[in-house]
Amino acid sequence: QTDRRTDIQREDRGSRLTLAQSVLVLAPQGRDCGLACEMLRSNRIEAVPCASFDQVFDLMSQPVGALLVTEEMLTGAEVHRLAQFLDAQPPWSDLPIVAFASGHDHLRNDAVKRIASLGNVSFVDRPVQRRTMIIAARAALRARLRQYEARRAIEGRDQFLAMLGHELRNQLGAIVLAIEIIGLRGQPDPRLAKQVSLIERQSRHLGRLVDDLLDVARVTSGKVTINRAEVDLNLLCQRCVQSSELLTQTHGLHMKFTAAPGPTLVLGDVVRLEQVLTNLLTNAIKFTPRNGQIDVTVARQDTEAVVVVSDTGTGIAEEHLRRIFDLFAQTPTTLDRTRGGLGLGLTLVRTLVEMHGGTVSARSEGPGRGSQFEVRLPLHLGAVNTVPVSASALTSSPDRRRILVVEDNSDIREMLEETLIELGHIVESAVDGPQGLHRVLTWGPDVALVDIGLPGFDGYHLAREIRRAARPDVFLVAMTGYGQPEDRKRAFDAGFDEYLVKPVDMQTLARVIERRPSNVSRPRPR
Repeated sequence: QTDRRTDIQREDRGSRLTLAQSVLVLAPQGRDCGLACEMLRSNRIEAVPCASFDQVFDLMSQPVGALLVTEEMLTGAEVHRLAQFLDAQPPWSDLPIVAFASGHDHLRNDAVKRIASLGNVSFVDRPVQRRTMIIAARAALRARLRQYEARRAIEGRDQFLAMLGHELRNQLGAIVLAIEIIGLRGQPDPRLAKQVSLIERQSRHLGRLVDDLLDVARVTSGKVTINRAEVDLNLLCQRCVQSSELLTQTHGLHMKFTAAPGPTLVLGDVVRLEQVLTNLLTNAIKFTPRNGQIDVTVARQDTEAVVVVSDTGTGIAEEHLRRIFDLFAQTPTTLDRTRGGLGLGLTLVRTLVEMHGGTVSARSEGPGRGSQFEVRLPLHLGAVNTVPVSASALTSSPDRRRILVVEDNSDIREMLEETLIELGHIVESAVDGPQGLHRVLTWGPDVALVDIGLPGFDGYHLAREIRRAARPDVFLVAMTGYGQPEDRKRAFDAGFDEYLVKPVDMQTLARVIERRPSNVSRPRPR
């Protein structure tokens, strides 16, 4: 049975590979379809005859090379279905379509004219010459092959970025926790306050760079989803301005916020919209010299909400405005790169705004004359039921909890232990999966903070074993450098209650721990 299953899997992989290099032929059944397939096959092009669009869509659920279709098959309803399929393609995919149609534009039906706007469509005029058909089919397959190669490159990039993010976040996690501990214990030597502040500021800046890098990979590969709710842009922008105050003061800048009268509601993802505004503010602060001015305004114009971030900074030359939102695009800088950055923030801004159905534009009168970024989003005219965009300050937990730290990185483990002890909790630790499971079953913690990449067996396996041992009372928190959506889903499926991406600050840690009621006095396993 195992051998048979392996043979079936190999056949399935082989058929998918063949289909990915094939041309689907949709033509009136009979001589036209048969002749087209015979002609393609005689020139070593794999052709798959299709009897209807239903069969085409069924085959296109797998990777296919191209679609060859005749004018007679392109009715209005089928073109609408085809348009829906093409719109739903992943970002890397642009299925080549070769359409056989009348040679005169005024003779082409409305459906054929509409298909011309759908994407990667080329027309072959009738009567069709054998050589013309072969050239068109080969060109389509060659273009499709490049797309599959691009997809493999994107997948390899995403895997590399995920590993890079994990490694960077692990190291940043230890640094952030060490700084938090110093802050809890007070500063014994005032002469070190400046250095401690510098380490904290730069480590958080590195954390934002890592997040931007990974977000760009997720956004451009279509892996980011928008969780829509009513959001008041007045409150959101006010929060972002307040969060930027310390950075503004450090750079010697003045910032003014002007809200629109009354609630200004949009339907969007509060986290992603906050990311848009924060990136625009960070960009303005970065490129505005000391004593400069930054203005943030929210307004309503007809059916749109408008947010404008303007500054008196270095400005943007006209030739650079056209590509300012492109990936890795930056205005020319000197070798000292005093302003830094990877050219990621504005790419994220544009993509996230467009995912909300909005637009973003940049204007500048030239170098040295400041710049202005304008975000336009559709107003939401529903009932006022906004998601909260601010949170009260958090303090350390007043109740003691028994907390197990399962972490193989000694620096992070020790910093976590010290942080939790400073917060008043009882702490034990484990360095791998088997040891973590043993401590859970014998010591019985209230909370277990678990790294995913553990030796012995990983954090997913550990969570499943804990739940399998009928221990629903343990509040399981994944703490990891992996932050992809599929990583989160896998963690929750394994039995985790919470998912934290490193570096984790003390307030976030305290908030999560407070979700688990304290049971320090309850009987413990032996």
